[in-house]
Amino acid sequence: NVILLVDKNLIENNINKPEDLFFTIQFYTNNELEKVSKFLKKITNSDETIYNLKDFYILEFNSEISKEYFLLYKNFNNREDAKNYCLNFLSKIENCLIVDTTKF
Repeated sequence: NVILLVDKNLIENNINKPEDLFFTIQFYTNNELEKVSKFLKKITNSDETIYNLKDFYILEFNSEISKEYFLLYKNFNNREDAKNYCLNFLSKIENCLIVDTTKF
């Protein structure tokens, strides 16, 4: 399930993952949605922020053990485009993790 972000409010209904969400950059994960939401607000509320809220997705991954929420950034058609974006524009991210959302 993907939780889409609209006007800085989380829509917490179960929404089907958009079919056009392919490769994306993982910013943060946690098993508590509230912590993911707080992290997102922290990085998008700064006056100096380079991040646009509309570029983020929260993907919910369910396993037999637990739920995990992934804060994902932007959408790319392939892994190489995501990697190049990460290397060129996201120098603050220590380890750039590319997520293939088609596997969810």
